[in-house]
Amino acid sequence: MLSAHRFIAPLALVFLMVFGIMASNALAQEGVGSNLEPVVVTATRNPKKISSVSAAVSVVTREDLEKTPGSVLDALREATGLIVFDERGAYGSSTNNKTILRGMGGGEGQSRVLVLIDGLPATPPGTGIFEWSAINKSNVERIEVVRGPSSALYGAEAMGGVINIITKSPEESGFDTRIKTRFGNRRTQDANVFHTGGDRNFGYTVALGRNYTKGFNALHYFSRTAAQGPPALSSQAPETVINYTVDVKFKYNFDDTANIALFSNFTTYDRTGRYQAPRYNPDMWVIYKYDKRSFGMVFNKDFGVIDSSLGLRYDHASSNYYMVFSSTYQTPSYQAPLETDMLHIDLNNVAQLGDSNVLTFGLAHMSSESRRTYRYRPPSARFRDRGGNQKNYGLFAQDEISLLDGRLTLIPGVRYDIWRTRGYEHDSQLNLSRSDGWITESHFSPKLGVVINPWGNKVILRANYGDAFRVGSIEDRFGSYEDRTNSSNTALYTTSNNLKPEVSRTFDFGVEVNVTERLDFNLTGYLTQAKDYIANILIDNAGYNYHRVYLTTNLDKVQIRGLEGGVNYRPFDFLTFFANGELTQAKIQGGPDDGHHINNTPESKVTLGASFSHPDWFSARLAGNYIGRTWMDQTENARTTEGDFWLMEARLSKRFDFQNWWIEPFFEATNLTDKKERRLQYQSRIPLNNFYAGLEIGF
Repeated sequence: MLSAHRFIAPLALVFLMVFGIMASNALAQEGVGSNLEPVVVTATRNPKKISSVSAAVSVVTREDLEKTPGSVLDALREATGLIVFDERGAYGSSTNNKTILRGMGGGEGQSRVLVLIDGLPATPPGTGIFEWSAINKSNVERIEVVRGPSSALYGAEAMGGVINIITKSPEESGFDTRIKTRFGNRRTQDANVFHTGGDRNFGYTVALGRNYTKGFNALHYFSRTAAQGPPALSSQAPETVINYTVDVKFKYNFDDTANIALFSNFTTYDRTGRYQAPRYNPDMWVIYKYDKRSFGMVFNKDFGVIDSSLGLRYDHASSNYYMVFSSTYQTPSYQAPLETDMLHIDLNNVAQLGDSNVLTFGLAHMSSESRRTYRYRPPSARFRDRGGNQKNYGLFAQDEISLLDGRLTLIPGVRYDIWRTRGYEHDSQLNLSRSDGWITESHFSPKLGVVINPWGNKVILRANYGDAFRVGSIEDRFGSYEDRTNSSNTALYTTSNNLKPEVSRTFDFGVEVNVTERLDFNLTGYLTQAKDYIANILIDNAGYNYHRVYLTTNLDKVQIRGLEGGVNYRPFDFLTFFANGELTQAKIQGGPDDGHHINNTPESKVTLGASFSHPDWFSARLAGNYIGRTWMDQTENARTTEGDFWLMEARLSKRFDFQNWWIEPFFEATNLTDKKERRLQYQSRIPLNNFYAGLEIGF
């Protein structure tokens, strides 16, 4: 297969030709109605029509979520420029469930895409990987995806962009209840309840979810390469996964200028499975448990000239990984409990300085702690534990200057962050014992966005420059661990607290053409230069008691370039055809791996689909998602790749309305393919050919 960069030039030429034809036709037609424009908040931290923001933004609406089969991750997979890894589908844990924006976000556990919930950071400090099992789809109003560096507004971990999950707001009056259940193959049983109510100044929402499945094991059935021996089936038993979520929100309006919202989230996720690898006992059971508790509040006050919002969010998460030699789960031979705590405080102010100037400014603080202890069954005398603290203090400001009656908008911004990190790590077998004091790092993140909108939303040009950064997480700095999946894949991963912050600079230029109200088109090209990129590098191919030894370190330089774009065509009010795609080239520059691809970053992505929704007939949605070649070995010694496959999904439903209630039976299918096995990563299989039937009731 040809590499992605060989397609960029001809594809760009084709897009530009199509753009020229569409633009000339657009100027001769009526303007596109702006009353249908989505209003987004993530790109600027204040409500703006999408035509007036310089960043490339995708919006997953409430209707999209309802009509897309599967989980929130399944809906995000169809967003422009966003690539999703989910090893166990809707039931996967965060370890291998990652999101990638513009070539950033994969890696060996690192996260470079910041996840927000209602505008507040929700990415844990220890691993930097968001736990998607904590999101109940029935409680989500919409999702905004900002593509491109966003550190000038949101600080670290927003190198590739930001995903803001916006939950439903309480009803101001009356009540609304929805009950949804579905059953599928692999013994899948899901149930969700959403209820909201309000009276005068008070409102509330309650969302309950339960997901259960048994019949899939993410470990691969046969060995990966010739070096690991011939393909051989293993005696795996299906995993059992059960996930509960509880979301509660209360909102009180003091008057027309002030309100407060209190929220909480409770999540439990349990996974149990049995597998046999050459070096393990065939009766070994693996148990993974995850629990999360979140609490917070958001207070809004409009002072007239300045509209202020104060948000606080506290998260406590605990997880444990057990290995036992009995189906009764007695006396674990190994376990690794992890505890993390995180507190975020965010103050955001929006000042309207005349008719053509909006200033957004504020401050943010984060304090976190992570601690893990490895426990081994006696008589082992080995002792391991590690952990640490991180603190962040950030100041940000962004101005939106409208010129030429709104045809030109300039959006300069800047943020200054101070990070402090300390940690410890002890391992008796590796003869490792270190405890480091506070290390202070700072970063200055400027940005400049330009929007040119000369013909009333018919043709919109966007250009951006932005700095972004990420400091090493606790796992990056104090996360030495062993990978003994099988006897031919034994590896030791070691870490260092001497990591420098990752820094990137990105330029992008995009065009959006609204040919008519029924046809629109967009294309964006981007170039990112990054230095001190954090990655795991092979330093010893035959280390003591291990086949390979890796070190977490900074790469010299990384260059990422690509194209992303999409087309939407609505021939009728009830029918939409959509297509989007991305070509990405992410390569190392300098050092021993010069010219090699960044691993876990697909070279291309394509989404094609159609959505039909007629109130008198039925609703249907069909989509296909293609993931291109994905390099899995950063050294490329074995030139190991995954990806290069299509997965299809479909949904069919019919709603029946009655006087005070409605009912909607539905059928869903996800990950449809004629293949027996697909992997997004080295050992992460995807559950294929999933079929579900369900029922939703509202009153």
